[in-house]
Amino acid sequence: MAVDLGRAGIWSRELRYHPDRGANAAAAAELEELGYSAIFIPDAGGDVLSVVTELLAATRHIRFATGVLNIWMHDAAEVARRQALTAEAIATGEPMVKRERGPTID
Repeated sequence: MAVDLGRAGIWSRELRYHPDRGANAAAAAELEELGYSAIFIPDAGGDVLSVVTELLAATRHIRFATGVLNIWMHDAAEVARRQALTAEAIATGEPMVKRERGPTID
């Protein structure tokens, strides 16, 4: 399946590993406002899917790509489950953070 990532994307190790997740979300939103069409983040260990979920929640239209998932660190069934939740949330417009963490207070 080919995915159109647009014309101008950015690769960022910092959006993946910087400890200030609020700053990461704000940076992703700003990159989207600046016109970038995709953000690429590496996967060299840890929970990359939670990072993507947080960045998706902070943006509206930008696309995300990860490095190749390490098969020794990510359970295939869990990756499939989370991908399905992500696809469903995108299709319905439901906020990602609410979908992954349960109800939130607006």
